[in-house]
Amino acid sequence: MDEGRRCHHCDQKGTEWKCCDCEHGTLSCRACLQAQHMCSPLHPIQRWTGSFFEAAALWEVGVKLYLGHDGEICPMAQDQLQYESADGNNTNDEEEAVFHDDDEEAADIEDFIGRNISGAEQGFRRAPRNYEGAHKRVIVVHVNGIHDLPTVECCCTNGPSDFQYICSQLFPATQIDVRTVFSFALLKYTRLLNLEAKVTIYALYQFLQRLTSPAFPRTVPNRERELRRVLRQWRNLVIYQEGGCAHTGLDPVKGSLYLFCSTCPQIGINLPEDWEDMEFPSKPPLPMFVTDGNMKADHIKSRSKHPDAALTHGEGFMTEPTAYKCFLTDAVERAPKYKIPADCWEYNVTKHEGQQKANLDITGIALHACARHECFAPSSGVDFQKGKRQMNINYSFSETLKTTNIDGLPTVLHIYDIMCQYKVNMPERFRDSPYLSTPQSLQWVLKAIGQFHVHAHKEGCLYRFSTSYIPGFGLVDGEILETLWAILNEVSCSTRTATIQHRAEILDDHMGDSNYKKIIFMAATIARKYKRAIKEEPIADNNLAVILDACTPNDVATWTAEIEKAEDRRLWPELDDTIPEADMDIMKNKFDKGLSLRDIELQLTREEVVRREDGEAGWISTGLKLEETQFNIKMLSKGADGTIESQLKLERRRLQFQRSLQNFSDDAVTLFPVALTHIGVAEALPENEKILLPSVVPFLDRPADGQQQRLLRKELELRTAFTRDILLQIKELITHLLFQFIEKVRKSHGTLEITRAWDGMKHLQEHLLMSQDLYNHSRERLIALGYSTDGDAEFGELSARDIDISPAIYNPNARGITGKGLSWIWGCLSNDVHAGDDYLIEFYQLHFLCAHAHLHRCREEIKMTKLEMESNTRYMMFKARQWVLLRERVVDAGHQACAAAMVDTWNRLGSSSKKIATATFAHVELTLFYYWNNDVPSMDT
Repeated sequence: MDEGRRCHHCDQKGTEWKCCDCEHGTLSCRACLQAQHMCSPLHPIQRWTGSFFEAAALWEVGVKLYLGHDGEICPMAQDQLQYESADGNNTNDEEEAVFHDDDEEAADIEDFIGRNISGAEQGFRRAPRNYEGAHKRVIVVHVNGIHDLPTVECCCTNGPSDFQYICSQLFPATQIDVRTVFSFALLKYTRLLNLEAKVTIYALYQFLQRLTSPAFPRTVPNRERELRRVLRQWRNLVIYQEGGCAHTGLDPVKGSLYLFCSTCPQIGINLPEDWEDMEFPSKPPLPMFVTDGNMKADHIKSRSKHPDAALTHGEGFMTEPTAYKCFLTDAVERAPKYKIPADCWEYNVTKHEGQQKANLDITGIALHACARHECFAPSSGVDFQKGKRQMNINYSFSETLKTTNIDGLPTVLHIYDIMCQYKVNMPERFRDSPYLSTPQSLQWVLKAIGQFHVHAHKEGCLYRFSTSYIPGFGLVDGEILETLWAILNEVSCSTRTATIQHRAEILDDHMGDSNYKKIIFMAATIARKYKRAIKEEPIADNNLAVILDACTPNDVATWTAEIEKAEDRRLWPELDDTIPEADMDIMKNKFDKGLSLRDIELQLTREEVVRREDGEAGWISTGLKLEETQFNIKMLSKGADGTIESQLKLERRRLQFQRSLQNFSDDAVTLFPVALTHIGVAEALPENEKILLPSVVPFLDRPADGQQQRLLRKELELRTAFTRDILLQIKELITHLLFQFIEKVRKSHGTLEITRAWDGMKHLQEHLLMSQDLYNHSRERLIALGYSTDGDAEFGELSARDIDISPAIYNPNARGITGKGLSWIWGCLSNDVHAGDDYLIEFYQLHFLCAHAHLHRCREEIKMTKLEMESNTRYMMFKARQWVLLRERVVDAGHQACAAAMVDTWNRLGSSSKKIATATFAHVELTLFYYWNNDVPSMDT
């Protein structure tokens, strides 16, 4: 050590100590370092050895842990502050300074490193057993490592010693003869790390051991088991404090320890007194719950014979176990009464409900959450003993209805992956069981399936249970639990081997933390949903407008009346034996069979007949038909299979076409002679020959006389009608393809029947592609004749995407089609349905109903987000006022300060919610927000 190095505080030479946590690591002498750390005994320090700084402990400079006097020495304590030895051990008995028989960790360490290792070599700096003036040595686990400190307890009070540690913000591992304590800071950080980063206690303690002694971590006392036990108590105390139990002095009730959603309608909390007179998207407000099972949150059977103590009994999210077990016993006996065969084999998880694993006593959990805001419902968590069984979901739903403050609302929405099976006998199951109940005000439960899972069901389930077709629901997919499971599953590895009681507490804590984060970010979430709905609403409106422009007012009025009647009866079903969801079957296609291949061929053949007409108009019309025949021959040549019959058929068509083309060209000599100058080189095949219509002549070469201009004008008029007919033909071909696929391909059995069905599909598809080419060719000729494509042009360029077969007909369960509109071709022509094609009318009806539903969900979302922002702000007001009342009930300064802090927190959250609402809904008048400050004396203020 350089003797020129001086103490930063007293300027003493030969300074060899420094603290790693304070004053930027400046050097200090022993006396100064001791004086500075009498009230900070948990800082790590280092000592200069002559060549480097080695780790040291504060007890080596005389620092002790004093209890009872805010870090000062108790006046009645027998304490000598002399420091007799500077060798780091303060004892002549080196062995005794290292390990002692009364240390519960000594045996484990001895097995690893032996008994004769000195204190300097062992890594962990242990204080001597009989340190001067100290009553005992205590292991202190802190955020910066693990410390062994001599401790002096207060002697001037008769209070328990464990309370002295708590007053010093140290949590003792035991109440009698305290030997290990944990700092409040460590417990706070440990819980937060577990909640946010999913860090396990094992990993955290491994980190502390490495931090304390990087080279010899096994020499550091192992207090992992004690930390687990203490953290459970700490967690329980924190949630009791945040739940207000410390201020009321009352035991918590079912589901009361954690927060529920701040936005879902709750009577007496975030709904105003005059809520019955308010206008909601669904009248009255509709609570929405979604349920699902998580089979990854299982539990391995414990081998321990020692029972564990439960700190909570259903006050969180996991339900009270005693009543739940009684319900299961009763439900198992009643189960055969409600057993029915499944009628939806497309998606059926109930066939696995009886499966059980030998090494598991719990195979998973089921929960309910609010469908719009992703908040878990209190007391709704139930364990699966086998697979997903309806009895488990029944109990979870019953508890959800009790703990979410909906008593007074007549309707709720219930979403479940297999609702089509679960709903059967549901009223009977609730009525017969003494353990299941619903609020007295509840009259009807709307039933739905999430958007992801409904696409795996049969087609009939889509319109009956999809959230897209339920009025008052808004834009919600009903699949939020899938995302919540992904986060909760990160702690499954630690809960799988924990005791059942400890497992429930961990799950409660993580679900409570999830709800808390949802609430504090709720205003921003609502604002984001509002902006999404504002952006999507005009798109949905345009999609519907495209269909309305192509349909007759009478049809639209009929379809609208039918869907409104079905939706109204779905919300408020009549008291009869019918199924209200069945009214939504009007959205299914109603054709029992498609056109046969022979009928389609006959129809197409008749359209290919070339009719000769006299005069100019007849000549131009013949030319247009020749163009169509020309494209038909091209299609036929592509599909020729090389047989003599097909080649003969092709050549006959070519010969017939060549004769017709020659007759047409002969007439052109008289009617439009200038076209002859643009014949060009003769083509080898007649289908590639140029048809001498007026439009083939370039604009600059066109004659200016009256007859020739009249021919150009007539071709423009006739070609416009011809192009319109082709487009209508394309639409009819698409609809025929759809229903051909549904009724022929899907329902075919046997190789021969399936082959014929696909041959028909291929034939129609070839004609569709040919019509697309013909349309684009005719459009090019229109442009050459002067047709303008600017603005609202009737004819746009036709791409492959524009003639896609709509999955809304042949596969209505396809994902991603709810908000997908039709191509421009379906709205470009007014009153197409007057063509008399029943398939085309059905096509428009089904797309109208889908577009109508999506537009209304967008408009509902806009209304709902505005009301939800008010409810969110009103919830913050309610919580602030609640804590004001709790503050008035207590006289202890600590309890008052805690309540005041909670009032301030909810006030600031409410103020933030109001600011976000003002910025988001600048043009909307929201409910006045009352700011509750810390000086509010009562609820009447």
